[in-house]
Amino acid sequence: MTDVWGISANMSQQYYLEDIVPPVAEAGPDITVGLGRTFTLDGTGSSDNHRIATISWVLDPDGLNLKFHSSVVEFAIDELGVFPAIVFVVDFS
Repeated sequence: MTDVWGISANMSQQYYLEDIVPPVAEAGPDITVGLGRTFTLDGTGSSDNHRIATISWVLDPDGLNLKFHSSVVEFAIDELGVFPAIVFVVDFS
């Protein structure tokens, strides 16, 4: 900017924008399957206000601590029981 006397000045300002909204993990409904039958874990219902970076699952039948790095996983368990499956969703911020 230059005024009528030829004097000029510059000014700059920096803005830092952060995404403070966490993603929403959606593991889907509880499922019941027969012994040894294949079932699907589907985390595609998860969402974010911008973009999802990764979706992964942890399933722990019989202390195996299985980790899958995919939004959809097909798996079979050859043991009776209740096995929690946990979905982890990470966004880019």
